[in-house]
Amino acid sequence: MAKNQESTVLEPLSRLVSVMKDVFAGDLASVILYGSAARGAYRRGVSDLNVLILLERSRPERLFLFGKKAGRLIRRFRITPLIMSVPEFQGSADVFPMEYADMAEARRVLHGPDPAFPALTRTNLRHQLEERLRGAVNDLRQMLIAAEGRERALGRFLRNWSGVPNAIFRGLAGLRGAAAARDPGETLVFVAREYGIPTDAFTDLGRLRGGESIPPGDLAGRLLEALKALAAAVDAMPDGEDR
Repeated sequence: MAKNQESTVLEPLSRLVSVMKDVFAGDLASVILYGSAARGAYRRGVSDLNVLILLERSRPERLFLFGKKAGRLIRRFRITPLIMSVPEFQGSADVFPMEYADMAEARRVLHGPDPAFPALTRTNLRHQLEERLRGAVNDLRQMLIAAEGRERALGRFLRNWSGVPNAIFRGLAGLRGAAAARDPGETLVFVAREYGIPTDAFTDLGRLRGGESIPPGDLAGRLLEALKALAAAVDAMPDGEDR
């Protein structure tokens, strides 16, 4: 990570950790940065800062106070906290395999010890990916309805949609036994080749979010077809051995 980028990422996270220490005190076990920022692929204003927060005890009144003290910081810097108790973390590999694989691949400890990661299975990863892909298909269908025939509204929905994060493509690469490339574009090309889908819908979604003029109706249709094909391909794959 470049020095100026590292400062952009770590300065707000340092402030966040200070708030957590004050609010959670002895219950704060570990704080882990993962996702694009941990991999050196963070893009300010585009990427989220994904943070795993492990607590010895998760008390509602403490979480309520944390929201009061850190809410503005979380919104301003697009921080996405994943909060778990330590026992929950150890027992959730079957429902969060995509996130855990992402953390295992690249992470940065911001506070406390580096936690031991539970074993992941290919079966659980396949099931979560299919759920995410089918959820993305449903999201697009709902957006098409909610736009009420207005292209501008549909374009706004697509620009704000977070239904196809890069983590899905990294997970799809993992199902084929490959490590995701550092460059998300390379991972997309690999997934497109392995699963037999075109890349244009996903690259055009990025172009739309970057301010280019892409017809929203046509784009939504192409995204739907690509996501349906991916969901069907994942559904047809056999369950496998532990990773």
